[in-house]
Amino acid sequence: FAFVACRNGPAGQQNTVESFDLDAAGHVQDQGTVSVFPEGTNLGATPGLLRPGPGGRLLYTPLPDTANELLAVLPVNPDGSVLDDKGGAISLPEARGPITDVEVSPSMQNLSLTVEAGPTFATGELQVLQLAATNGRTGESPQFTIEAAGAPSSIVFDPTGSHAYVTL
Repeated sequence: FAFVACRNGPAGQQNTVESFDLDAAGHVQDQGTVSVFPEGTNLGATPGLLRPGPGGRLLYTPLPDTANELLAVLPVNPDGSVLDDKGGAISLPEARGPITDVEVSPSMQNLSLTVEAGPTFATGELQVLQLAATNGRTGESPQFTIEAAGAPSSIVFDPTGSHAYVTL
């Protein structure tokens, strides 16, 4: 599947993630499955960037319009939809500022967040969350946090997973 976060759009397609099938050549098909983030659930918010999780079973997306900066962990269903049976996420860890990027480590054991300065601290930081081996869920609080000397905006790992690079 190819996934697109739709922040603003026509009625019925606001605050959605749309999933598109790929054909055998890898081309995106033009009919998608829309997953609406319904009001009144823990996903009544605008999805941010999307990052695939271990084995393509999960999507990680920050929810920037929530009172506390939340990271939604969305299960990918067989039809490509990304909400669970209650219309929500399976895990919603909280960051201390706006989440600017999310990256799963090559070992698929950790999830790293770049977080801008927020109301409770003056500098940005890199937060590392442990991923459960069985289902890819995150813990509710970081394993560890590294203070950044600036406002981190993105993170990538080298192919071996021995180094991470963060833009400030």
